[in-house]
Amino acid sequence: MADVKQFCIATPIVWAGAGPVTQFAGDMDRLISSVNEIARNCGEAFELTGAFLDVHSTEKDKLCSFRNVIYRASVRKPSERTGKGMGHWWYTCVDEAINRAPSVNAVLYYPVDVCWDDSAENTVVNAFRLCGMLKHLSATSEEVLLLGNYASTNARKELIEEHVLHLLREAYPMLKEADMEEVTRVRTEFWAITPGLFRTFKSACLENGDFPVVPDPTLLLLIYCLEAKARVDTYDLGMYRAEGDYDNEKVRKQIERAKKIVSDFKGRFLQRT
Repeated sequence: MADVKQFCIATPIVWAGAGPVTQFAGDMDRLISSVNEIARNCGEAFELTGAFLDVHSTEKDKLCSFRNVIYRASVRKPSERTGKGMGHWWYTCVDEAINRAPSVNAVLYYPVDVCWDDSAENTVVNAFRLCGMLKHLSATSEEVLLLGNYASTNARKELIEEHVLHLLREAYPMLKEADMEEVTRVRTEFWAITPGLFRTFKSACLENGDFPVVPDPTLLLLIYCLEAKARVDTYDLGMYRAEGDYDNEKVRKQIERAKKIVSDFKGRFLQRT
């Protein structure tokens, strides 16, 4: 098939043992095979070339290998495993995935969180949904940040997202414009980015020293795109069954940390417009 677009997956992982990592890698291997089979059967001009897992704090020699998975594993002490792999390693994982596959058209950030629940209700792990997201991504030739929208089963998690969306709309009125009105989940764990856009984001960060250590990478990327006037698009992934206790204190802390990101980075990237 001519002009086949290539995508890859990037996932940072912070776990102490090799068992859960291997299980996730096996699930990822099967998911990639399923997506590619669906794409071939439907005559789609794209494929997933594989997944890059940036693994920290695990028994490197005990990881099982899979055809569609590449590991970069390093052993770290428990005291060094801060940020749960997000604030410190999400950007290096995406960067490394792009470096390892220079011809890739986009990198899909796919969190390890999904391994907690792969039930039919949790449509964010459905191969057909993921195939639809990649089809949507393959339809554009522009540099783009594609956000995976979803509805959470956790009402408190939804409440957090509503608050963060409100404060971001106050800071960036352009979110109310017609071409941005579908951007509703501004902290989504599922997103894709084209290499060119990621490189300009990286350059902007390095001008200020290094990648910022933030707990919500999607929010930071979105702020960059809004200020650099880069394209932002969305795709509906359906439902994400998010369990866990979201008490008042957790809700408050997550809203406050998002508020701090907006406050700290608003205007940071305007000089590049």
